[in-house]
Amino acid sequence: MPGYARAAILASAVFCACDTARERSAQERSAAPPLSASDVELRTNADGRPIAAADAGLDSTAAVARLVEVQAIADTATAESVLALALLRAGLLKVQLYPADYFGGEAAKRPQDFFHDEIAGGWLYNGADFDTLLVRFPMSPLADDARYAKLFLIPGGECEGRVDCIIGYGLHRPIEFLRTDANSPHAPAVLATINRELRRALADVPDLRTATESYDPIAVRGQLASYDSVARRLPLRLRDSATALLDSIWARFTDR
Repeated sequence: MPGYARAAILASAVFCACDTARERSAQERSAAPPLSASDVELRTNADGRPIAAADAGLDSTAAVARLVEVQAIADTATAESVLALALLRAGLLKVQLYPADYFGGEAAKRPQDFFHDEIAGGWLYNGADFDTLLVRFPMSPLADDARYAKLFLIPGGECEGRVDCIIGYGLHRPIEFLRTDANSPHAPAVLATINRELRRALADVPDLRTATESYDPIAVRGQLASYDSVARRLPLRLRDSATALLDSIWARFTDR
């Protein structure tokens, strides 16, 4: 996201016409470490998940402590210039921290934000902070980052090796992101993820035409058709890599 767009969010608080609102904003800033646009510039951690720049490199103990601070701001702030930043940063920290802490801890205190998944062996974040940001501030420059971060939520459950399930769990939301946000600066990374995971999911299927206990060709064809319908309409800078992969996969359904 352009730096000037993030700065514009913060600048709006400076020109507040109401003395009460200015006092409240000052209280919010003094109640916890200040938030700035640079704090939520997205970085990528070692396992590929997004994290706010200010929170990159924190170990789990420090990240939990940071989350408590940022959550306090998200729970009490009212000005968009503060609240949108806090919601995005809190959500990103929760994406990093969970699944974790089988016995609950911070996650158990916020049942509106988490659900327990026995297969994951911990609490999974449901994206509540991102959803709040998108509902309350749909035109915020941070909304694109929130939609992107939602792609990293873990849905829970278990595919038990079924290829169509793996593709559906892993690629449905990224494909929908490309359908609605093809011009996002995150779109190239999302496209690369879709193509990589699709290759990986089909790599061990010797014949895409033949059903097995772990592979349903009808279901997979439907999933590929869904991706294809999006890929053919992507901007040219993205379209070629998507359609090249799809064409090679479709060929595997027809080769004799």
